[in-house]
Amino acid sequence: MVKRNDIRYAGMVLSLKLARELLPRASEIASRYRSGNSYEQIADELFPENPYRQVLYSALRKVLHGHSGEIGVEDFEGAIPKEELYELERMHKAHNGSRLHLEGRGIHRLTREERAQAGRVGGRISGSKSLEERKGIHALTKEERAENSRRLHQSRGLTLWTDEELRTADIYAQTPEYKRDFSSLANRINAEYHDGQEVRDAGTLRSALARYRRSKKQINA
Repeated sequence: MVKRNDIRYAGMVLSLKLARELLPRASEIASRYRSGNSYEQIADELFPENPYRQVLYSALRKVLHGHSGEIGVEDFEGAIPKEELYELERMHKAHNGSRLHLEGRGIHRLTREERAQAGRVGGRISGSKSLEERKGIHALTKEERAENSRRLHQSRGLTLWTDEELRTADIYAQTPEYKRDFSSLANRINAEYHDGQEVRDAGTLRSALARYRRSKKQINA
């Protein structure tokens, strides 16, 4: 556990407070991450004026993962459900690693000592370099990246939310019968949209509705 007198504690608090400030743009951040953009690229595109890059990268990650309320910062839900986020993180890591390996570049042609040194600095430049060179996932259009992400989720057995399903869930969630009863609401959504299969649960439903409502607020703002 990080103690209050540890310099890392101050950094964690700063990144969490910044993450809360970024919550109004959580849907936009999540959309870009789903499309293959790294935290560095999201920071460069959405917040180029922020000079505290490492704190910003950490805050962007926390926007997606959420925060449970420790160290005196109010809790908030992540912008992407945990199961989906873990798949996206693996996809990001696999893409970056396989690309460098196939090209015989970067860390894969270095000695062990050189790889250790590269690991300390590589994270700061790999994302921007790929973006500038328009290679791999960055050579695709936004629509192509979204379609690839959709196919990946389907291949792994994940069922994406439809707009109609979310609208219905949001309407039900505001009725006395289902207000704050996400388990019962998930069962109804499963019955109406997934032939009774346990596709949705209380946790994923709560997160999906939170993102949906934030998105509606941004549209209506």
